[in-house]
Amino acid sequence: MKNNVSEILAYVAVVGVWIRFWPYIINQFSKRSLKLKEVFSVSLIIPARNEANKISKLLDSLLHLDYPAVEIIVVDDGSTDHTRQIAEQYPVKVLSTPPKPHGWVGKSWACHIGAMSATGKYILFTDADTIHKPDSLKKAVAFLQKTKSKMISAPPFHINKLWWEKLLGPFFCLIHAGASPYDRISIDHPYALGQYLLLEKEFYHKIGGHVAVHNEVADDASLAKLVIANKGKFSMFAGVKLCEVQMYESFEAFIKGWLRILRLGIRELKPSVFFYTLLPLLTLNLANLFPFELTSWIPLLLTLICFALVQPKLGNFTISGLIVFPVSFMLFLTLSCWAAVGHLFNLPILWSGRLYIPEKKITTGNV
Repeated sequence: MKNNVSEILAYVAVVGVWIRFWPYIINQFSKRSLKLKEVFSVSLIIPARNEANKISKLLDSLLHLDYPAVEIIVVDDGSTDHTRQIAEQYPVKVLSTPPKPHGWVGKSWACHIGAMSATGKYILFTDADTIHKPDSLKKAVAFLQKTKSKMISAPPFHINKLWWEKLLGPFFCLIHAGASPYDRISIDHPYALGQYLLLEKEFYHKIGGHVAVHNEVADDASLAKLVIANKGKFSMFAGVKLCEVQMYESFEAFIKGWLRILRLGIRELKPSVFFYTLLPLLTLNLANLFPFELTSWIPLLLTLICFALVQPKLGNFTISGLIVFPVSFMLFLTLSCWAAVGHLFNLPILWSGRLYIPEKKITTGNV
């Protein structure tokens, strides 16, 4: 083995990669550990803006939930397609948003309108691009009750129906290396996802709900911070597949969507996130990969083996994506740099046909 700093660093980094992803690999979650204590009604709220090509699959899945007390509310957020007409064909409540007040993010406004109409003890906010498993709500409510949480979130499983999405397993592994649902929850590092946000309605309204985070583009993380700031417990329900998601329908939409996500992530960037994201990149050991020597390639190969075990937990990815891993790495680095430039110059973010300039600080408020 060549005695040089880059090679030693690569070996140290690959150990860090395996430690970081070990919770994904062992996944000790047990279905037997969750039992629904009491059945309370749940209001499912779907903010929808131009989701005509997705809303049917979502509503079909919600109507097949194995839960006895469900209210489904679709909030049409000024759609210009047939979202509302499609939703009205289902046995659900369909609302339209009044004119959006100045300073409000459109999605938060739609969620607020839906929450004001909700009658359930719990509120579940979910996105129109999700498909829910029949037993998902029963599991989620049982988990919320068992952990005595005021709010929980859960990572979705990525369907990846487009061929090129299936090759991007390493890209998603890099994302999860930086921010993981298995991380310790804190007000400085809440990991929450808008596809699945389950809250106690009374506590939600008590802390101000979406009114308190009305100007935040990342309403999911903002709500998590709000809950923690007001001494409520927020938990991640990791290691289960509650819902599936097809986030984007084209490569252009993928680029725009992940630029927004990374841009918001950079705003909340912590040293630990940067460190964990860097670990897989350090295993490349670029200074010694060529000419070929096995000892120089071992850290990279071990990292790809780790990714091969982790990526099936994240979505429908192919093993061939590991062969073309430089594509994922370069895509991640390019989008991250692009997002960093946007953050540095405080450029507006385009989301659902609207432009937003992110606030510098998350509003947390107090009861």
